[in-house]
Amino acid sequence: MKKLIVLLIPVLLLSCSGDDTKGAPVVVQTFNPPAWLYGEWVPEKSAQTTSFTFKNDDVCYYGVNTHFTCWKDAVETTKQNEPDYLFEQHSTDSTYAVNYTVNDVITSVMFKKLSTDKMNVIVPQGLEPKGASGVFVRK
Repeated sequence: MKKLIVLLIPVLLLSCSGDDTKGAPVVVQTFNPPAWLYGEWVPEKSAQTTSFTFKNDDVCYYGVNTHFTCWKDAVETTKQNEPDYLFEQHSTDSTYAVNYTVNDVITSVMFKKLSTDKMNVIVPQGLEPKGASGVFVRK
């Protein structure tokens, strides 16, 4: 019996040796932007009239020809009314990506950290939020 315990100790130590997901993307079903994004971001070039505001549990967007929209409300309403909605969120130390579908409108955007006060916003062509791609700075 003592030999069995001695043999199991290394197995237990190795199996509990740490977090295997360190650096891997985290996928959750509610908005959870990384802390480096918190606050308001505006385009580096002032000709654009878009902005993003990040909170610990939401992303709000003000866009060209649209009003201020917080995505959490849109997704929560859709979850209640459409059981087959799409929501994906991926987060790393330097990127935050959100993909969701509300009323057949696909929103897909990636925020890539360039520095503490600068990020690149990437929106695939033809998807929402239209006109939001480019370099944004912290306000």
